Amino acid sequence: MADDLLELVTAWQPEVIVRDPLEFGGYIAAEYSGVPHATVMWAFYITPKPVEGGKAVLELRQRYGLPADPNLDSLDRYLLHSADPALTPLRRDHFPRRL
Repeated sequence: MADDLLELVTAWQPEVIVRDPLEFGGYIAAEYSGVPHATVMWAFYITPKPVEGGKAVLELRQRYGLPADPNLDSLDRYLLHSADPALTPLRRDHFPRRL
């Protein structure tokens, strides 16, 4: 999926990519292209960080020549949107700037 999305991003040149929290093709295409990406939560916050999925995302980053990000801090670095903020485990340091 990342290969296909990279082709689309190159042709379309979007200003932002909106993605599901467990969809990583858009994440890789955005990171590779330098396009901000927003994550839209549809239930509660799900992260691949503590599970085996985190390893696969790190391998994808490496495959596309992206900088190391062992804690996957880049997954939600731009925007994490939730219809129910009570379900979102935000930290003050989670975002680099106020939105």
